[in-house]
Amino acid sequence: MRFPLNARAVWDRVNKPMMQRRTFLGGVAASGLSLPAWSTGSGPTLGITLPLTGVQAEVAKELEVGYQLATAQMGVELKVLDDQSVPSNVEKNVRELAADPSVLALSGIVGTPHAEAGLAVASAAKLPVVGIRSGAQHLRTKFPEVFHLRASYEDEIDKMVDYCRGAGVTKMAILFSEDSFGTTSRDHLIRRLNESNIEVASSIGVDRNGANIEAASKKTVDAMAGGFGAIALLLIVKPMALAAHELRVKHKMTLPILAMSFTITKNIASSKDEALSGLGLVSAFPLPRSGIGFRQQFR
Repeated sequence: MRFPLNARAVWDRVNKPMMQRRTFLGGVAASGLSLPAWSTGSGPTLGITLPLTGVQAEVAKELEVGYQLATAQMGVELKVLDDQSVPSNVEKNVRELAADPSVLALSGIVGTPHAEAGLAVASAAKLPVVGIRSGAQHLRTKFPEVFHLRASYEDEIDKMVDYCRGAGVTKMAILFSEDSFGTTSRDHLIRRLNESNIEVASSIGVDRNGANIEAASKKTVDAMAGGFGAIALLLIVKPMALAAHELRVKHKMTLPILAMSFTITKNIASSKDEALSGLGLVSAFPLPRSGIGFRQQFR
């Protein structure tokens, strides 16, 4: 995992494409055409695309509140568009935001397929993107205008495997989301398990929205008969919670269940569902009160 060395490095990375947009606006001003609102004193605009409706709405609404709180005293305007958790809508929204000269940077974007759709547009428009809710490794090397604020999924999976190896886990079953996030995360997890001599008992794809959770959970239970193992849920929040409930309540499984850090939402943290008790949430970033990174946390 790589973090910027200092604030100057962050600014240099984000400021170059910003300056290109400002240079364009300067040309507009010289030509006598009208300038965007922020140039006359109302402040610059941060463009946001979030799934305010759809399967990721809970996450998006929490993020929207966070953006509002963070910018309330900064003189920064927010332009928030709903993408309904549909990648093509993310692409459409990013095109709209990139075409707006008052928008100096973009943020938001929940999901790897959604980032893939939107970042290509932002990159072509030289619109800097600060912070997305995807940790996919390939997004870190393909789009230089993107400044990532979270660890990669690979970092989290490495810590997950380290925990399992230290705990004496001999095999693991994997439920993964059938999208680019799930398949790339699954592939990395399988490589790390093989390197650690941990058997891959099963690897089962799940519809992104959790439509086939019941059948996938039953196959997982059958694959984990005998031996000390663990179950990795490489799923977004809703199907992760459904899978945990199926495994714990319906099938009475007591093996460790591990999930990705982005599933730590307010609803999950405050849920009274006993199936989520003991859920392993793996994080790979410094904790706010200790400064110590790469630590496994359990709900």
